Amino acid sequence: TETPIYEKEYLGAKRPDKKIGTRIQGIKDGVQITINIVMAIDIDQIEIFAKSFAHDHDGFFSWFGHSRVGEGFAVSQLKKIMKANPEFYKLTPNYQIIYWGGCNSYSYFTTPFFNLKAEINPINDPNGTKGLDIISNGLPAIAQLSDANAKTIFAALFNWQDHLSYQKIIDKIQKNSEGFLRKESSLINVLGDEDNN
Repeated sequence: TETPIYEKEYLGAKRPDKKIGTRIQGIKDGVQITINIVMAIDIDQIEIFAKSFAHDHDGFFSWFGHSRVGEGFAVSQLKKIMKANPEFYKLTPNYQIIYWGGCNSYSYFTTPFFNLKAEINPINDPNGTKGLDIISNGLPAIAQLSDANAKTIFAALFNWQDHLSYQKIIDKIQKNSEGFLRKESSLINVLGDEDNN
């Protein structure tokens, strides 16, 4: 089923009744699946992430937009939002995956998020890597490939019976950039997978 997502679901809503996305729900192989596709100019991207990561506790979050030179998803901003609204936001020790598809996300959005996960579960997850895997870009993202990269990651996640390794997923994402206008290819990496079972 498809239902609209309205701005009022987010604490930073300026136009509560504005449709900003679509929620797709269904069952696959006995597993309840919910996909939220959101795009909003009125809501800052950190608020979109905060709701997914620290309120809904989604198992997967991806972003195919600007990193804003590290300010788009700064952990300091997330902590500020959480502190202002502790009844709405709370981190979970549950396993989550983030795909930062924006520019140079390796430099901006990796270690701080592992540290954040480690803070909430220091005994069982002292490095924050048991509860989090991050796919990031070591080079500027090619915006025109966002659609192809999104399709690649979602195909891997929703065809879980194929058991694709991160290496195979990355190979497919990097293949998307072959023959593109710029000389260098993508530089996709995965962090946090060293202690996956």
